[in-house]
Amino acid sequence: MSTPVEQVAVTVLTIPAEDRRESDATIRWSATTMVLVECRAQGTTGIGYTYAHAAAAKLAVEPLVPCIEGLDAMAIAEAHARMLHAVRNQGRDDIAAAATAALDNALWDLKARLLGVSLAALLGRARSEVPVYASGGFPSTPLDALQRELAEYAERGFGAVKIKIGREPAQDEARVRCAREALGPGIADGRRQRRLRA
Repeated sequence: MSTPVEQVAVTVLTIPAEDRRESDATIRWSATTMVLVECRAQGTTGIGYTYAHAAAAKLAVEPLVPCIEGLDAMAIAEAHARMLHAVRNQGRDDIAAAATAALDNALWDLKARLLGVSLAALLGRARSEVPVYASGGFPSTPLDALQRELAEYAERGFGAVKIKIGREPAQDEARVRCAREALGPGIADGRRQRRLRA
């Protein structure tokens, strides 16, 4: 029995950076743009998103959404093929790939919800749990704020943390030393490694 996709909503969200500034080793930014997709069928909503320019939303709405509205929500391979065909002349990489991925993710999430299973179960697990780490520590974060941020990760049980370096190489040693002090010795050997169960 077919379960048609009844509605697709595409929303552009702008998330301001903390203190209006963030950076890694290569660029600086004051906000992050996210394109959120919601696919609905039989009173159920699946969500997908991508971090991309707002142009990805326009591309999603114009050539891509018509490819999947009315299509069986279970027919993801067909939906994907239709979307790739629709963006052929725009090129399938970059913005088109981001827009397609957001829609594709929303369809997979919708299918899992309609079937009443987790997305991990629908896609097939490779393992029952995975180690996780906290990611943060932007080079734009002052050392005192970095220390507070990383100490919070340790308190929450993360056994591994990733920080960014390279924006100002002369400061990298101080940032790593600050991280080590904030995290304590238990982080290095991973004994407290937090695991996420699928």
